[in-house]
Amino acid sequence: IPVCGPKSADIIFALDASESLTAADFEIEKEFVYNFTKQFKIGRDNVQFGAITIADQPHPDFYLNTYHDRRHLLDKIQSLVFLQSGTNTADTLKIIHDEMFKGGHGGRHSASRIVVVLTDGMSKDTNRTREEAHNLQKVATVHAIGIGSLVNNEELAAIDSNRKPGTVTGFDVLHTMGDYLMEIACPGTHTGSHASHGSHTHITSVVG
Repeated sequence: IPVCGPKSADIIFALDASESLTAADFEIEKEFVYNFTKQFKIGRDNVQFGAITIADQPHPDFYLNTYHDRRHLLDKIQSLVFLQSGTNTADTLKIIHDEMFKGGHGGRHSASRIVVVLTDGMSKDTNRTREEAHNLQKVATVHAIGIGSLVNNEELAAIDSNRKPGTVTGFDVLHTMGDYLMEIACPGTHTGSHASHGSHTHITSVVG
């Protein structure tokens, strides 16, 4: 079971729960997060995970210090509720910045700070989203993954710290991003055949 790079990591997922998704899409999204998190050694001295759903009124689903054992963490991911509301990405990023990396919620100065944003469309206020992404990038490395044909590529690039977001054609192929995300979020911890190294890769190309 890997740790994340040479030191511990605090990883927060922002999951799209907007009305443009179906319930089945959201289940696939949860499965992707589940399969990613289960690969790590969880704990105060290892990797910690937090999650927040992107909605009209986003709120953290759990903080970095809520779960320090794999079973309860994975159970919580499976129980996340599909809110089916708006895409308030700006407030989601602001909450991550203002609350979720704080020491009282488990944030560690010694750990790598990583945010993974999963979204299938444009936020309701793209200018604010860009501003909040810029603020968040000052304290964490943000990785954006766009799903489907409705994503705003310019906004997605602004959210991503490296300006090189990952994209897939739909939720049915989201699983192909697993190795890619492992490699960019935690370099050297995974050697899967679908890992993308360096430049922006449309992972859809590996599934034909």
